Amino acid sequence: MVFETFGLTSAWSASFPGLMSGLLYMCFAIPIVHVFDRVAEHTSFSFDPHSRRVSASMAAISVGCMIWALLVVDFSMSSQRADFDLKLHHGILALMVVIASARMTVPAICIGLNRGRIVFYSMALALGILVAHLIISMSYIDGEHWPAINPLAALGAIVSMTCIAGFMGWRHRSSKLRALRASYVAQPWIEKLLCGAAILMAHWLLSNVLELPLPDRLRQPDNLVVRTSVVVIFALMVSYEYMQKIRVDQSRQMQLRRGLSMIRVASGTSLSTPDASLALIADHLSELMKPEQLVLHFQPIVNLDKQRQCHFEALLRIRHPLLGALNPENFMLVCELQNRTCEVDRLILENAMNALKNWAQGGTQDIRISVNVAPSTIMEDDFSAWLTAQLASRQLKSASLQLELTEHAVISNGTGMLTALARLSGAGIVVVMDDFGSGYSSLAVLGDLPVRGIKCDRLFMRDLLTDWSRQTLLRHMRQITQELSLSLTIEGVETKEELAMVRRLGFRRVQGYVFSKAVPPEQVPQWADADRAALPPLTDLGPKPALG
Repeated sequence: MVFETFGLTSAWSASFPGLMSGLLYMCFAIPIVHVFDRVAEHTSFSFDPHSRRVSASMAAISVGCMIWALLVVDFSMSSQRADFDLKLHHGILALMVVIASARMTVPAICIGLNRGRIVFYSMALALGILVAHLIISMSYIDGEHWPAINPLAALGAIVSMTCIAGFMGWRHRSSKLRALRASYVAQPWIEKLLCGAAILMAHWLLSNVLELPLPDRLRQPDNLVVRTSVVVIFALMVSYEYMQKIRVDQSRQMQLRRGLSMIRVASGTSLSTPDASLALIADHLSELMKPEQLVLHFQPIVNLDKQRQCHFEALLRIRHPLLGALNPENFMLVCELQNRTCEVDRLILENAMNALKNWAQGGTQDIRISVNVAPSTIMEDDFSAWLTAQLASRQLKSASLQLELTEHAVISNGTGMLTALARLSGAGIVVVMDDFGSGYSSLAVLGDLPVRGIKCDRLFMRDLLTDWSRQTLLRHMRQITQELSLSLTIEGVETKEELAMVRRLGFRRVQGYVFSKAVPPEQVPQWADADRAALPPLTDLGPKPALG
């Protein structure tokens, strides 16, 4: 009585699909699960804003069309509704509802890492599918009375569809998190088979949401096979088109990464980084873009001719509660792709200047630090004035801060970079060229660039002890920089034997693990005040060669 009073029913009008019908339906559902998995993977792995917007939009259209096709096939394959004839306006309205639901939910299901949000958006998608099913059912209803609704079937359909979408979202979440430490593992086919079986169950539950009248089972519309085939081909064509776009977009993102990876570093390690790692950083970028997250450690640059070590390079260290320790190169690459490089550079510079101020207040004076910045930051019109004001507000000398730019960044930005370097030089800010020798610059440009020094890339240290040609290159480079009045620092010195060799070659400024790894700010004063006894013994490194 309660059901009848409120227009509800507990009747199950549609029987469970037979063996052949069920297998045919699963043969259609499982490839759709596979395409949905690829769509979700690509959407979740997109890390630049343009790709994310395009991927989310295309994923919504693709997923929406596939779900709509499944809903139409639901009716076409149901023996109780063999005379079903979908009206055009009902079909288009249902398609619009499914695509809109997918647009609002699928990106959140794919990208989200919060379990509660994944469940919420999965349920929202299930509700959208249920509404679309009811709209399609209106084509079957004759007369003015809406048929009774089976609430248990409706609830079961929502729960089953929520579980399917939530399972796939959770699986992408766990796979992305594992990809930070290992390789990404795609969804196995056994899971796709189980999802197909779950979709079959959801199909049966949806078929029982409305108590529709049973037609004459002997009546078969002439165009049933044709209509079903057209719907299936439509879904497959949409899926194929999107899969092709995935390949094109993946190639475009790789080319973009290849170019941007040269802005700060020359190692190219970000090119081998899984997309999942970069996507996770992009997902949490707002949380990471805070001063307390951008922790700086400092590696000493040792002058072998002086007793006190007062020059350090600031190196970024990032740790997230969920993601753990992050590769700074990957973080900066995502910032480039998200157009937030200038913002993060200024935050890092502020942290570096705050460290200088704290050391000075603690009694450790005359420390200089180097900070790597991007060319887009340097070329901002107000950057020089901003940096000068920040130094003045902390009562720091301009000579206490040195900026480093990669060789590629200096060479590839033309007159705009020359103007920016001239402004910094006029303000007393020293700029040096980092990773020299790793790009494609000519030695002739050194005389024209307003830089005060260069840092030899660590590639020069490879096989230095046995490679005579590398030794010759470094020896001549030292002579060139001396004649151009440029400071020269060699990076990547890790052993005492390498230290002995670079000293014999005439290098006086050395940076590398042979002295120390990067240390936290609180350990810098003791390094700055350390005398020669704190360094590796240099008595056995051979005589100091004459310069020139």
